Amino acid sequence: MTEIDVVGLGHILMDISIFVDNYPGVDELAEIKDLRYGGGGSAANLAVGIRRLGKRSGFIGSVGFDDFGRILLDELIKEGVDISHVKIVVNKQSCTSFIGINRHGNVIIFEYLGAGEEVTPKDLDPSYIASAKILHITSFRPDTAIEAATIANEHGVLVSIDPGRKWEKHKFDYIRKLLENTDILILNALELSKLTRTNDESKAIKILDKYDVEHVIIKKGSQGSTAYINGEKYEQPIFPVKVVDTTGAGDAFDAGYLYGVLEKWPIEKTLRFASAVAAIKVSRKGARSIPTRQEVEEFLANQTR
Repeated sequence: MTEIDVVGLGHILMDISIFVDNYPGVDELAEIKDLRYGGGGSAANLAVGIRRLGKRSGFIGSVGFDDFGRILLDELIKEGVDISHVKIVVNKQSCTSFIGINRHGNVIIFEYLGAGEEVTPKDLDPSYIASAKILHITSFRPDTAIEAATIANEHGVLVSIDPGRKWEKHKFDYIRKLLENTDILILNALELSKLTRTNDESKAIKILDKYDVEHVIIKKGSQGSTAYINGEKYEQPIFPVKVVDTTGAGDAFDAGYLYGVLEKWPIEKTLRFASAVAAIKVSRKGARSIPTRQEVEEFLANQTR
């Protein structure tokens, strides 16, 4: 089996995005300035991002046997993402999200899961997971996520987790068995505070200490990012850009960070690269408007810090 750099496990869905100046209130009308649709889902976005940056990627997830499912798979194929382990579900519609983006680039999301979580632990192929260097899991059904992480750990594959919005309703103990097999935890500040039930970052990190995760990376939006690696703290400010659409910004950052891990870069260089990937992404419309490595390098060459 061909070796893959990163395999993403999670949702793939159709993003239907509307761009407005302001969000309407009840019984109000908002004129749509632009309307777009295309593939989304954190794990699928990550797989696309890894390919754009020049590494090999695969995706484990499920789609419905419908037009959206066909479009979603076609998009991954065109990007060069391996889809040999995508499950097609006959009796459910593909996962769909409806996204509103205002003139500040802020996002509201309505999501229909549909066929999006039909991959069970029995559907997993251990040899496929073992062929990867990194398994990246986003907020998928816990039983499948835990089994996949356990398989990866047994085969020496690094496990990266991004909890996302779905898991943030719970405490970290909800995914304790998953965290026990996690090497890299990437999450935003809101997810960290909700999962640990504290707004104090230092207290939150102490709570995470019991899970023995080597890399903890916190995405802070306009405040940049912070990494805790084996007790050491590293910080990276954002690169100032005009924000157009923040949809998928976290996934772009994840792709940049995992790219740096694959390249075995120092943490400072990895954080800077990930921040640049996210900055370029938010300056463009679309969840998957993730740059190539050449675009990132050209962007960084023009930065003074």
